[in-house]
Amino acid sequence: LIRQLPHFSGGAFDARGNGQQIAEELADEFGRHFIQEIKATAEWNNKYFRKLAEVLQQQSLIIPDDRDIALDLAAITLEKGLPKIPEKRINTANGQRHCDSVVALIMAIAASETRKPIYSAQIDPPVTLKITQKLRQGESDEN
Repeated sequence: LIRQLPHFSGGAFDARGNGQQIAEELADEFGRHFIQEIKATAEWNNKYFRKLAEVLQQQSLIIPDDRDIALDLAAITLEKGLPKIPEKRINTANGQRHCDSVVALIMAIAASETRKPIYSAQIDPPVTLKITQKLRQGESDEN
């Protein structure tokens, strides 16, 4: 999927367990400055779970109306004041889950904060100066 994104500018991947190999391969292919290999700590989780709660409360994130996603979000617990995904998988009509959609949402938030532009434009300084001088004089390109 990433290879087909014309303006791909970064991603964050869970680099624990089975995800470690995938994250490493993507970082090798696209560059470590574009791919974050996340090995979440309690502090990192706390930061990004709170950000997830904020975007959900502000309704600034659109997520599918899906029962499994709702169950994943509902499975988050607080232990000693810190958000946590349960160790055990949860059973749904579609099989067992381990809050994968929550991890995906948090990784998307982390990736969105570290986007790096990959396109730039350079304008010849004399052209810029000429346009600026015309605008200051109240002229348009039509004059």
